[in-house]
Amino acid sequence: MDSKKLPITLYLYNQPISERISNLLESYNELFEKVEVIDTNLLVMAGDDKTSHWNYLACHSETPWVLFLDNNEYFESLDLSFLHQIDQNTWCSCIININTDKGIESYHQVRLVPSGFEGIYQGVELPDASNYILDNNIQFLNESINIQGDIVPWEYIDISKERIGLSSPVNLFLHEARNYIADQKFTQAASAYRVALKKERLLPFDYLAALNGLARCYVEQHKWVRALELMEYSIELEPQQHLPYLIQYKVYQLGKNWDAAVTSLNSYLANYESFSKSSHDVKIPYHETVLELSNLHLDLGKKDLAYEYYCDFLNTSLENVRESHHLALKMAIGLEKKREANRHFKFLYPNILELDLDIIETKQFHDYMEMFLENNWHSIVEKVYTRLYEANPTNRMYRRKLIATLVRADKLELAREIMQKVA
Repeated sequence: MDSKKLPITLYLYNQPISERISNLLESYNELFEKVEVIDTNLLVMAGDDKTSHWNYLACHSETPWVLFLDNNEYFESLDLSFLHQIDQNTWCSCIININTDKGIESYHQVRLVPSGFEGIYQGVELPDASNYILDNNIQFLNESINIQGDIVPWEYIDISKERIGLSSPVNLFLHEARNYIADQKFTQAASAYRVALKKERLLPFDYLAALNGLARCYVEQHKWVRALELMEYSIELEPQQHLPYLIQYKVYQLGKNWDAAVTSLNSYLANYESFSKSSHDVKIPYHETVLELSNLHLDLGKKDLAYEYYCDFLNTSLENVRESHHLALKMAIGLEKKREANRHFKFLYPNILELDLDIIETKQFHDYMEMFLENNWHSIVEKVYTRLYEANPTNRMYRRKLIATLVRADKLELAREIMQKVA
């Protein structure tokens, strides 16, 4: 055994060998003791469902540990050196991150298990190791394996089939509740979450998911006080998660408690780079968060902070960049931030000698120059119009704008010289 490699067999389960996976195989082979691409058709003797397959592979592996990647998934980072700390009593959970139109959804699932044991997983198509973990008092590392996927693990699960027999997953109610939420059936979802919370065999990240899910239902049912109470409790249990802060923010926003809304979003932002210790968590994009904070501070009349958050938005968002800089320029002018305003202006007009503006854009350009003059930023405007006039000496508008700027800057002799050239 290579001591530098992780003593793990990585099973690429149900994964089509795409170009991306092929490119990663070399890295995987350098990292893990063994890597196998699993053809589910060759596991008929083990059973006809995913849980049976995973149990069979885990039991018969030649390495001390097994790890499953499923459905075209891949590791967000190959820095997995912390996995050298795992042992029979301390495991490491996986977080499957899915990009959706609502943000990043994260789901904890135990994909890394020791080999040689029978029946670690329960369920049918939703392998769940909760009972084994609770029965054996298994603990988890403070770090998790981040996996990027494109399919929510429970999205195509038949709930009724999972319930058959005594081996149904203990966290099945979470998936059922999430389906209800997707269908806007919040009463049924709340009921499913309550059932989950009454169970004594939920892993910590699943328990937090049930608390947060129930609070989410309470918000939709206008039970705002109860939602806030649950979220305070959830955060007290585990501050390192995302959804509770977003739920708090939504409640405070609905109640027009802007200061509290800002506090909740800032708490969310402080945790943004941390992995969540809650399953079924949701993270909205960073640039959307700072943009919302900018808007909130504008509502509170705190224009300086609003501008700072808006600049943060500019640095992280690739969408509508020009329009965003137009707004940032107006904010900087209004706050009399000369250096910042000049920076936004140069972004919008990097080469003023090659302006290609329509009538509306031309008016906007000269309006900015007028705003600069109102702030007594004469030198910037003088430079702009001087360059334009010298490059276009027959352009009457540039000449007129330059003369007016020089007069306002109290440079009357220079203004007179230009006027005499005209004469």
